[in-house]
Amino acid sequence: MRAIYSASLAKRGFTGPLRLFEGPNGLVRMFDQPLEVDWGAMILESALNAIEPLLTNQV
Repeated sequence: MRAIYSASLAKRGFTGPLRLFEGPNGLVRMFDQPLEVDWGAMILESALNAIEPLLTNQV
């Protein structure tokens, strides 16, 4: 519903802050960063072992 309302406002010329997306701390910068994951870490291995039975219906 908010998307329809936002599109309706934009059609009528309403605008919002560009800095939200493009500013120095905007969403583009936040999501454009590389994500480094150490898949061999023990905590990730434990999580995978806990989730695997759920994914293969072996609960």
